[in-house]
Amino acid sequence: MCYWYAHSYACKHTTYALGKYCADGSLVQTACERKLLWQRIVMNEDCENCMVPPTRTASPCQPKMIRKGKKMGEKRN
Repeated sequence: MCYWYAHSYACKHTTYALGKYCADGSLVQTACERKLLWQRIVMNEDCENCMVPPTRTASPCQPKMIRKGKKMGEKRN
């Protein structure tokens, strides 16, 4: 079982973040299906989705910035 952090928010939502792979998971760098809570962290605020005003929608992911310029391995002038 891999070790996970649980973040408990004031709005009663809970999110999980990987803390450490188990021996089997570390070989393939993939977390197990079973979660062993390493530590529960109590957050004194609402989660990201609950903090967003009702007039806006929460974006689950931000678009990645694309870096323009020379390709990797090319020398600069």
